[in-house]
Amino acid sequence: MSFVHKMIEDKKLALTIFSEDVSDEVLIAAREAMVRHPQWKPGFNEIVDIRKATSEHVTAKGLRHLMAIVRKHVKVNFKTAIVAPDLLSYGMSRTYEAITAESFEEVAVFKTMEEACEWIGIDKGCVE
Repeated sequence: MSFVHKMIEDKKLALTIFSEDVSDEVLIAAREAMVRHPQWKPGFNEIVDIRKATSEHVTAKGLRHLMAIVRKHVKVNFKTAIVAPDLLSYGMSRTYEAITAESFEEVAVFKTMEEACEWIGIDKGCVE
């Protein structure tokens, strides 16, 4: 599997770490697995770490499907910080940020984990 979820319940945070190649199918499987995780609760913020992954097989259609999963399972505001240091993954993540502009999910894209943690409001040590 090219992703892993870590729930940090006391911080109300889901950390999703991707490795290898990320495609629409992998993103959708990861989001569906997150909302079924026994420790996950609606309203948890999320940090998506794609520093060790490639995203050349992600499409706008797949990102819209990803947002549909969120709309189905989450009816409260939450934040998603995406850590995407390379140009392609950063650009695709910004597309997702634009797609989710008028939803419960507030998305921001960062080049470093430090920036993402600061925006979510947690110490970086919580995720490493």
